[in-house]
Amino acid sequence: MKILRITASGLPLFKEELDICFYAQQRVCEEDRNALYHLSGKYYLHPACAFIGINASGKTSILKVIGLALNVLKSEPINHIDVKSILGKTKKATIRTYFYDKHDNVCCLETVITSDKSRVGECIYRIQSERLWEKPIKKITSKKHLTDFSEMNLVDRREKYEAFLPDDVSIIIAHNKKSNDNVEVFSLLSYTNVNELPFMEDIPLEIISFLD
Repeated sequence: MKILRITASGLPLFKEELDICFYAQQRVCEEDRNALYHLSGKYYLHPACAFIGINASGKTSILKVIGLALNVLKSEPINHIDVKSILGKTKKATIRTYFYDKHDNVCCLETVITSDKSRVGECIYRIQSERLWEKPIKKITSKKHLTDFSEMNLVDRREKYEAFLPDDVSIIIAHNKKSNDNVEVFSLLSYTNVNELPFMEDIPLEIISFLD
């Protein structure tokens, strides 16, 4: 599974819709193509993305949104996800995650999340509604239509699973089991804004390599 794009609206820390694109939107030169991951030989994913800005400009918040979307795709319960705090006291947050699966389909998962207060005052989140679209990448004619699902029919919706699916777990769990697909998430957010490494044995190798 490869993530193509994430959009999010209704988050308290973002006044406007957040739109994060991971595929190359401009023309890719011949000499650069081998350095990128290609989809069907036509579309290319960046090997790395950087968020640059001054302190308190929202870089960590963007990473939390990405972490939330990826963990939803992993079928993790939203109330167990560390970065769920990015949802705040949202009345209605809509996250759309576009991804490329193992069967050469481009998919779009739309997840609408609401919040309620628990007896101890904490926010409890639940998925109000969900929809899933997919289309074969070979039928996409241009980069502009890669993540356009406006004329596509739904392939799944949350109503089919409400009787037995926990209200904070995504319907994507059914798609993942059917396609034998998943996404791996390795978060280093716990090291954000810390200027020294803790003395422990489980420091990620990525951190050591970066500082070496």
